[in-house]
Amino acid sequence: FSRTLGGLVTAGVPLIESLGIASETNENLIVGRELAAVRDSVRKGERMTRRLERARVFPPLVVDMISTGEETGTLDRMLEK
Repeated sequence: FSRTLGGLVTAGVPLIESLGIASETNENLIVGRELAAVRDSVRKGERMTRRLERARVFPPLVVDMISTGEETGTLDRMLEK
């Protein structure tokens, strides 16, 4: 999911739209459902990592890297790593 999301964000696709695409194209139904929930939370103004933490599906290292990307404006690079 992170490579797909990172590629979309790097290409200039808005984050909410990118999250929707990543949720729909993910082969793991649980991850896809959680990404859709992340998209909905971001749409309401919540930070992406707050919802990722609550999902408990994503490894803590992934959540930490995404958090760093959100804080530093390097989300695209962190997602691709």
